[in-house]
Amino acid sequence: MEEEQTILSGTDEAIEPISQIDQSVSETDDFENGTILGGKEESEHDKTQEKTEEPAVGEYVYTPPEGFTIDETELNEFTEYAKSKGISPEVYKELIDKHASIITTISEKTEEARKAEAKAQSSEWLKELKADPELGGADFGKNMSYARKAMDTFGGEPFKQTLIDAGLGNNPTVIKALYNIGKAVSEGEFVGGVGAKEQIPVWDKIFKS
Repeated sequence: MEEEQTILSGTDEAIEPISQIDQSVSETDDFENGTILGGKEESEHDKTQEKTEEPAVGEYVYTPPEGFTIDETELNEFTEYAKSKGISPEVYKELIDKHASIITTISEKTEEARKAEAKAQSSEWLKELKADPELGGADFGKNMSYARKAMDTFGGEPFKQTLIDAGLGNNPTVIKALYNIGKAVSEGEFVGGVGAKEQIPVWDKIFKS
């Protein structure tokens, strides 16, 4: 997975992190295949034709393309539907392939839209951080180093990757909390810490208004 470039990953620029199948089947009219004389058995030709038109059950087998999963219950329901409508095994497979293709395309476009939205949001958050009265300005880089230090010290790579995967790599609330932690650690302001300058509970400093 390509790592999203965010405040936490060491750059000031935010880069992208992130039916029913309507098969028209013409049903044949229900009519007598015999002569106009009633009560006559069907001819051998008609019996043979009827058996030929009935698809073999074993031919209704579908193997989905690699990377695509089909719900077994839905597949079985459609298989029964296809059989009941006289859909040939070939058309049956073509219909499912088409369905899989449509679903895959929709999924890909949805993911592309999600990534574009996440990128835009990350960029907006970065602008907000750079304009922040406390964090932004000439000391923006230095202030962000506090956030990275806190993240590296208390969270490490797993924590950083979790935040980035969740699209929170530039989230102002997250960055400000990490900044306050990092700065408190650097200045020895933890309660009870060696060389503590003031007895202020660390959580009051981290989430100060």
